[in-house]
Amino acid sequence: MSQTRKFTFTILRNNPAVSAWLLFAGCGAYLELVLHISVFHTADAHVLFPILFGICIGSAIACFSSLFPSKIGGRLALACLSFLCVCCAVQCVYHGIFGSFMPLSQLTLGANALTNFKEQVVYGIFQQIVPVAALCLPIPLAWYLLRSRRVVLPRLTRKTLLPALGALAGICVLTSGALRLLDGGTVYRLLTNTSTSTESSVRHAGLTATMFEECLAQLGGSSVTLTASALDGDLEQSSSGVDNVDAALDFSALADSAKHDPVSALDQYCASIAPTDKNQYTGLTKDYNLIMICAESFSPYVIDEQRTPALYKLANGGFRFHNYYCSFPNTTTNGEYALCMGLMPDMSRTKTASSFDVSRSNYLPYCMGNVFASRGYPAYAYHNYYGTFYDRNHTHPNMGYTFRAVGSGLDMPLSWPSSDKDMIDASVSEYLDSSTPFCAYYMTFSGHYQYNWDNAMSAKNRDAVCNLPYSETVQAYLACNMELEYALEDLFEQLERAGQADNTVIVLTADHYPYGLSESQYNELAGKDIDTTFEKYHNSFLCYIPNMHPVDVDTYCCDIDILPTLLNLFGVSYDSRLLAGKDILSDSTHVAMLADQSYLTDSFRYNAETGTAQSYDTRPVKDADAQAYCQYVSNVFSFSTQVLNNDYYAHVFGKSAAEQTESYDFSDITDPFEEASALFVAENGYMQAKSRTEFGAQASAAYGEVLRALYRMAGGTQSLSDAAVITWAQEHALISDDVSAQDTVTYGSVSRLFLRYLADRKIDVSLTETDKTQLAQIQAGYTELDDTTCLAMYWMRKHAILQDNDLGQYYSLADQVLNRAQISRCLQGISSLVQSTS
Repeated sequence: MSQTRKFTFTILRNNPAVSAWLLFAGCGAYLELVLHISVFHTADAHVLFPILFGICIGSAIACFSSLFPSKIGGRLALACLSFLCVCCAVQCVYHGIFGSFMPLSQLTLGANALTNFKEQVVYGIFQQIVPVAALCLPIPLAWYLLRSRRVVLPRLTRKTLLPALGALAGICVLTSGALRLLDGGTVYRLLTNTSTSTESSVRHAGLTATMFEECLAQLGGSSVTLTASALDGDLEQSSSGVDNVDAALDFSALADSAKHDPVSALDQYCASIAPTDKNQYTGLTKDYNLIMICAESFSPYVIDEQRTPALYKLANGGFRFHNYYCSFPNTTTNGEYALCMGLMPDMSRTKTASSFDVSRSNYLPYCMGNVFASRGYPAYAYHNYYGTFYDRNHTHPNMGYTFRAVGSGLDMPLSWPSSDKDMIDASVSEYLDSSTPFCAYYMTFSGHYQYNWDNAMSAKNRDAVCNLPYSETVQAYLACNMELEYALEDLFEQLERAGQADNTVIVLTADHYPYGLSESQYNELAGKDIDTTFEKYHNSFLCYIPNMHPVDVDTYCCDIDILPTLLNLFGVSYDSRLLAGKDILSDSTHVAMLADQSYLTDSFRYNAETGTAQSYDTRPVKDADAQAYCQYVSNVFSFSTQVLNNDYYAHVFGKSAAEQTESYDFSDITDPFEEASALFVAENGYMQAKSRTEFGAQASAAYGEVLRALYRMAGGTQSLSDAAVITWAQEHALISDDVSAQDTVTYGSVSRLFLRYLADRKIDVSLTETDKTQLAQIQAGYTELDDTTCLAMYWMRKHAILQDNDLGQYYSLADQVLNRAQISRCLQGISSLVQSTS
């Protein structure tokens, strides 16, 4: 052994604190290096600061753990290191699935995805198994070294505490100094800016520093500001009387009346900016129906004249927007929010919940559902998955829609993913016969990741794409999108059949880029190499207007511009200063903005990560132009965030909290089907919840409340006492004379009650010969049940009104009492059955 190595080992043996520091500092640097290489596939200059911050956190772990006795300190250090390893592994898997890192603010959404998308998570772990294993390697290594006492965490004494803290401070100061001095301070600005995307922050500063900054931002709250840009315009230049403004609004007066600064600043900002103009297309579709479709992971390269004629028809009838960009790389709720609100979601590090979730109790006058509802027209929203996912059962009713989802009013099969065609078929009858204009909004599901032949929609439509010259993943992607094509074909056919085809506008766009395709696979789909900074976001805003000669529009635009464009087309009186998006057909400032505040204009594009602007030709971009657009884009994001977090529209239009719709949020129900049913009966007034946050799910259900629910479902409007509702039920032959309103209901008694109710509603409850044979076999095995009860329970199970997972136990439950959550599911099933057969 060389003298150098002997000297090194001697130093480490005689200085256990040094060896412990080297271990944990080295592990911190190792984790950042492995994560960076695994995700970005390079060890370029950007890896410098991640490694430095990794050393800082590793040193901090060693120093902090040394404050405790050796044994406790070792366990604490190992726990901290394990937490860091798990965070890196989770982010590696998340990036492998979604193509970006998960912000701290999306932890609840991540947990929701883990619960609902278990197979996709397992698949993602399997795909990233090598880097995940490498990221977890420090755990057994540190455990072994600490366990064998090859590395010891000595407890710091009075003599060693100050030197240790001084060394830690020195490492942090050196890293901070380098952060400010190197690269012109670009990395420092990216790291400390609350608007920096997690993706850019991790790339330049590492996961450790990013997590630290996001924690500080969460604790510090929002501090975004609005500074008028030259591009916001001069109000005097556009006050010509033909602008989309609300003449009743005086923003200066509102600013004087505002009681707190954020709202007053918003008033002042709105007073300073120019509205968009009315134009030749204002009111073009005023009395039309509207069908809006937010298509899961849609891409313009899906559209083909021969293979997808319905999509091709949508793309070439009405307006053709050639420079539309979908702002988001992933996360459906962000794309949906921007489409529905005309605002950017809160993309800052200060947010603590999804923007849609925050908006659920806000006043939202410009959402298309509320616009149609305010005119007395029906408005519906549909989703072919659970309504509780992303809390759509709360958010979408607040936008003015009657909301239906699987298990909560939408009668269709559930699979992974579910069929868009089934969703259309199960919903169109609800609005196509309307004598007034209607609005229907769809959030589709068929195009969801992952793309292989285990995907239910890909497998279903495999034959339609198996001969296409693509790899299996791309074929599977196209196959699941064929279900959207078939849904649109059905929609066109049923519109024609109902006589609504000539007066229905259909709008379709994507929620986000199809992150389930790798860069090479997306290039394969497109048939060319796609620029990953900008052009992968180039997407479709299909605005089909029947019998209209196509109009080509080259304006640069994005998700938030769709709502104001529709408001103008439908002749809605709105104030354009209150939306972040701009009517694409207006003479205004137009920018296609991406989630990280990169953007494209008609003359250049700007990369927010690098801070560089590039023109489409060889001409240089003036710094003043780039700075003006940067300020304008920053204002759009800041304005959107402040409108959301301050319920700004309620302030502008003088709506008190009492005047706004308060939604239910039941904390005593965890099953998504039960929650959907509880919301259904509570929101329709069939059953009364204990409070806005508690349904009383586990309480036994009594005859009185079940009978009141049936009375209201039958069209009753009076408030009936116990005696009155018993009398009503007896008059309709629903119950016998000896039933009390306080009696609890059982599987057997409620089955008899529901069967009588259905018969009273003129529903055919007769049995087929096959049914009678099966019923006779059941009766032979359950001789303790009377014939009426056995018949009723058989009928209820056959029609999925009342069921138990174990068929062998079902009929033995005849005397078991049902709770209110179970009854709510029964009542929803009865309601759906009556509606479907009426």
